Amino acid sequence: MKKGFCLVLTVLIIAVLAGCTPKYLPQICGITGTESSMTAEVEFDRWISVPLILETQEKTKTVDFDGNTYECAYKESSYMRFTPSLKHTYNAETGEEFGIDSAGKLIYFVSPETLVKPEEPIAEDAAIAKAKETIKAHYPDIDLSAYKESIYFSEADGSYSFSYIKYLGEQITFDHFEMRISGTGKVVIFAAYLIGKVRTEMADTINLQNVKKRLYAKCDALTSKSKKSYDKVYYDDYSYILTVDEDGNPAMVVLTTMVFQNTFDQLASTHEVDIQFYFTGEGVK
Repeated sequence: MKKGFCLVLTVLIIAVLAGCTPKYLPQICGITGTESSMTAEVEFDRWISVPLILETQEKTKTVDFDGNTYECAYKESSYMRFTPSLKHTYNAETGEEFGIDSAGKLIYFVSPETLVKPEEPIAEDAAIAKAKETIKAHYPDIDLSAYKESIYFSEADGSYSFSYIKYLGEQITFDHFEMRISGTGKVVIFAAYLIGKVRTEMADTINLQNVKKRLYAKCDALTSKSKKSYDKVYYDDYSYILTVDEDGNPAMVVLTTMVFQNTFDQLASTHEVDIQFYFTGEGVK
């Protein structure tokens, strides 16, 4: 009788464990492209889910930006990509769109202005000064020396695109600004992701080798059938981005390209599927 009870208990425990998905396992959080021989679906859909309409959100809001004041109406709420931050979207009657986070900080702006290259576009040093001035206006305590600056000039319309990305040593993080300055010197796009949320000590909690092992194991499982249909299947894991989860703990998004290849008469035929994986909890340790 006792042996029978223990056997039943063991079976129940195994069944319960089999039905649980440990939080630390990598979850697919985005897919671009398809492959019929591979069964893959989004498991963590926060960043692709439909926008929310929150009845508790303020219906109108006054927003100051770049020397102007806008009276805006609430449109919807959605999560900022690869972050736990809700973006509450407000639209001005003149077409400007603003994103405000749950703490009331500006995290997004886009202008309806059509970019046309002026005869004398703004100089690069003036555009840089404008970008930094805009950041300081909304995030006065941020030390931009901790961020890597990238600049791209568009010959087509005379605009400058900026990114300021926080690195922890060699580790790229999702704590960053994105901005676009028109040829006339106006801010037409502004976005702030996880500013100040990625702490320096988080880099020491990440075990990148374990993350890679879990990633490859997940990719192997996803492509087990595909490897029987293709001459070659391989993965290009091209970016490991440190972010934070909903509790403010370190998490990671890995951007991966799966390549499926067949060779016919010495000519290689390939196609690709881009997949994003989300690692949380023990999954990053």
